[in-house]
Amino acid sequence: MPELETEFVTLLGNSSAPSTKKAYNSGIRLYHEFLKLFNFQHNMPIPEHIIMNFVAFMSKKGYASKTIAVYVESLSFTMKISSVKDTTKHFLIKKVLEGHRRMNPTKDSRLPITIDILARIMHILPLICYNNYECSLFQGMFLVSFWGLFRVGEITSQNTQNSYRCLLYEDLSYNNTTQHRFVQNSKKV
Repeated sequence: MPELETEFVTLLGNSSAPSTKKAYNSGIRLYHEFLKLFNFQHNMPIPEHIIMNFVAFMSKKGYASKTIAVYVESLSFTMKISSVKDTTKHFLIKKVLEGHRRMNPTKDSRLPITIDILARIMHILPLICYNNYECSLFQGMFLVSFWGLFRVGEITSQNTQNSYRCLLYEDLSYNNTTQHRFVQNSKKV
């Protein structure tokens, strides 16, 4: 049976995306720092008043509402995985999270890329790139991202281990008339 337990642990370990695991680990680390700082004991299930104090602690530290919600979700995940009652769903905890969100609304400062903005980017790239190769590379990435509706993480990689998750050269085909038409129709800035 040890090989089944190993397989179970492997499957469970792969049940969350790497970015989720990383965020949850950060939340758990901060939670343990919080416990140590305020001399609280780590109990399972986590008492509601401890979670509410943890939320207040993060609020005082200036954490964003979404980060606080993810860190509380990391506690929820920990309790569920330990087969104990998930106390993060308590009414007061939900209200404290909602109160923080209302007091600290976040506004997305990013603008959507429009055809006009894309055209301006295409025209400015030759002025800021080191050489024609780099300019062509970025123009290709921006055009493929725009017309293919890709997110940054779908077309780029932070390291070679995750490069399999990105768009690859063999995934692409090129139609010369599409780019030519775009350049002709876009406004010059």
